[in-house]
Amino acid sequence: MTTLRRICVLLVLAPLQGVAQTVSIPDQPQCDLCELTLSPVLTLGNANSDIPYDVPVAASVTNNRLFLTMRADPAQVFVFDLEGNYIAKFGRNGAGPGEYRIIEHIISDNNLLYILDRPLQRATVLDANFEVRQVFRLPVRPLRALLFSSDQLILNAIVPTADLVGMPLHTVDTTGAIAASFGETETPFSLRSPLSAVRNLAKLPSDSVFWSAHRDRFQIDAFTASGKLVRSVVRVAPWLPIYEAAAEPPIASVADITFDEAGLLWVLITARQENWRSALDAAQANRDPAGVNSKVWDSIIEVIDLNSGAVLARKRYDEHLIRFAGPRFLTSYKQHEDGTPQITVWRVTLSRP
Repeated sequence: MTTLRRICVLLVLAPLQGVAQTVSIPDQPQCDLCELTLSPVLTLGNANSDIPYDVPVAASVTNNRLFLTMRADPAQVFVFDLEGNYIAKFGRNGAGPGEYRIIEHIISDNNLLYILDRPLQRATVLDANFEVRQVFRLPVRPLRALLFSSDQLILNAIVPTADLVGMPLHTVDTTGAIAASFGETETPFSLRSPLSAVRNLAKLPSDSVFWSAHRDRFQIDAFTASGKLVRSVVRVAPWLPIYEAAAEPPIASVADITFDEAGLLWVLITARQENWRSALDAAQANRDPAGVNSKVWDSIIEVIDLNSGAVLARKRYDEHLIRFAGPRFLTSYKQHEDGTPQITVWRVTLSRP
């Protein structure tokens, strides 16, 4: 097998007449004239502000507004326009209607917002005026979440029961019932490698499947809501090896995925900086946990055309990008030496011939 074929992406398509079809795709980006550009959209942060700027816990950009929850006050959502102007806030600490403990997921759907509270195991649906329209209990504590349809959520969660412990994905309806649990892999979940249970989720609005990305390896699977595996994208590349719970942090891991309006798959990869060890030691010695990530990690963004089976573009950035906040929007956080926090919302664009 040639080096080009070993360093590749494998696209495993749906079985045809009972036989799985595998297509090898070179790891090297195929579009020489395609270029990725990362530009700041807005920057937030002021040590003297009444707004408790801190590490983003959940962020969503929709209808030219940023919905943001931060670690210092995770029971409130702050709303800004894309010029950085404060618009409103909603939520407060508690367990009653319109109250939250820790908001970890903000999902937008037309004029509705789905607010998922992991400690309370609860989903709250808000209208455009942030008024509560529906509340339902979640049967699991989601690590990641996706709105599959108006009455179905896909949740990534660890369920410590004999029948569900190996299944990281769960389809849940708006009554709080689990309709399906699935996604088990040949490599079982291990407490020594918590990344093995995490799946980042994405879906095209018009598609009948969703995509689930492993964090400890480059494997992105397409499932139906009933749990049928339709196809998989698997990369075998030395720059992104499978993470097997080593003492050191992973060389790289898949941090998030999303789709753009053209149906292209965008992949965010977190990668260790060359001087990661000294940066980590210095941050720990200075008791600077908030600054560790920005000093240890870089980010890689890839764009994949699933229809043609090609990596279009890939670029590495000297910036720790946390997650996608919507198609082509990402967030980052760092703390200046004087303690001033800085949250940046970025827009990434792809130019192609």
